[in-house]
Amino acid sequence: MNRWIVSRSRRSVHELASHFAHCPFPASAARTVYGFFCLDAQELDQDVIAHFATTEKVVVHGHTVWLHAPDGFGASKLAENFHRAVTGTTYTARNLNMIDKLVDMSRD
Repeated sequence: MNRWIVSRSRRSVHELASHFAHCPFPASAARTVYGFFCLDAQELDQDVIAHFATTEKVVVHGHTVWLHAPDGFGASKLAENFHRAVTGTTYTARNLNMIDKLVDMSRD
C-alpha cells in the first residue's frame, strides 16, 4: 500500500498513527469521534463552540481538532457549524474508526 494517506492534505502513515495515538477520547467512542486534520495552525472560536455544543466536546492537539459528538455527527449542530468554529486553515476530517482502518491498511 502507498506510504501516503491521500486527502486534501497528505499525511504519512507515521503522522496518521501518531494522531490516532493522541486521540483524547476512548476507543469505545470511536463511532462518534472525528479528527479534523488541519494544514496550518487553526483558530478556535470558543463562542461558536459554546453556542452550538450540547453534548459535544472539542479537544485540540497540535494541528488536530478532535470532536466527540455522542449524539451523532448528523444530529450535531456544532458539527454542522464546525467551519465557523475552526478557522484560519483548511482541514480534512475522518471518523476515528476510519482513521484506525487507514492506519491498519497502511501497515500491510
